[in-house]
Amino acid sequence: MSKKDANINKDLQHWLRGEANLSQERQLDQQAKDDPFLAEALEGYRQFPAGDHAKTAKRLRQKINR
Repeated sequence: MSKKDANINKDLQHWLRGEANLSQERQLDQQAKDDPFLAEALEGYRQFPAGDHAKTAKRLRQKINR
């Protein structure tokens, strides 16, 4: 994982936990303009804010690792 990807991952985790400030959220939105996967992830999270995204992501990682 590149440093850029690690930073996006960290910022996204902060945002999901509600710990990101407005500046960090804007930065994620800016990065999403150049990253279709991140853009889709943000869109999905925003469509279903009450979902258990951490649990869903964990299941997805487990499937990928199999």
